[in-house]
Amino acid sequence: MSGATFSRVGGEVREFFLLEHDERKSASLTESQRAAVRAYYDAAMRRMSAARDLRGPDQTRAAVSLYRAAGESLAFAFLLSRDAGLDVGGLASSGSTFERLGQAFEIEQIQAPPAFESARATLSSADAWALDSVTRERATLDAEGLERSTRWLSTLIHPYPVRRVRARRAVRLGVAALAGLGALAWLAVRAFSPRDVALRKVARASSSDWGTAPAGAVDGEKNGRFGFHSRDEKSPWWSVDLGRPRTIATVKVFGRGDCCFDQSVPLALEVSDDGVAYRVVGERAEPFSETEPWVARPAGVVARFVRLRTERASVLVLGEVEVYERRRE
Repeated sequence: MSGATFSRVGGEVREFFLLEHDERKSASLTESQRAAVRAYYDAAMRRMSAARDLRGPDQTRAAVSLYRAAGESLAFAFLLSRDAGLDVGGLASSGSTFERLGQAFEIEQIQAPPAFESARATLSSADAWALDSVTRERATLDAEGLERSTRWLSTLIHPYPVRRVRARRAVRLGVAALAGLGALAWLAVRAFSPRDVALRKVARASSSDWGTAPAGAVDGEKNGRFGFHSRDEKSPWWSVDLGRPRTIATVKVFGRGDCCFDQSVPLALEVSDDGVAYRVVGERAEPFSETEPWVARPAGVVARFVRLRTERASVLVLGEVEVYERRRE
């Protein structure tokens, strides 16, 4: 991003939250001037709302007519905010409203978007009956352009008193502050919450069946069925390499989520430093499932490998295995 672009974006963000330009414009209006601007602005908003409601297959031409009326009202509001003595009636009867608006844009160096330039001919047309002869497709295109144009034009008008601008500023800053606090709280939770050190680590097993693989028990997914399923064999096992020795605080073993919750018990939780010699640090005799996992806390055991082993001839079925490391004090 170039320096000029960065500065422009920064200015837009600053204006969005502080509304300094809106406050200056509002403060520059007299009470009677602001009342006139507000009247034309509100009239335009009502017509724009009605035009949106009419943008259907059969009423698009009527919508375009309302958009035109809204655009003219917004033009009056803009010009009145610059010239309290503007003769609105004379301007309207002469058909020079949008010519005068273009001159004001040049003086203030306001760059109109392409949609507004394209819609200018429709907005400034003196032939109100011309709409009846355009095709439905053309009317639809005109309505889309006029919607964008009138919406943009409305952003140039500041019909509200300074106190309301300041209230909007307070609300936006308050929302931004709450969002910032929420983001900080989320980051704090992320930073201080225990992390699953088994997630997507290398896993092995004595066997695999039912189209599963050992990695299915450390993929972070609990799908209501199972992530890993061994063959029916004597004392099937599954293990995960944590990558380096870890001080293990908690091991969560989620079973299958569909049926047969007693298949894998009695189940031994074992740890190892080298992946060869294992020692038992926990046992489970009661069934467990995806919704009611076995939560083992092996009292700060340090190990690199974690293994689960069924202590009989059966199958070992796992939904997910999570291993949490004790944080350093």
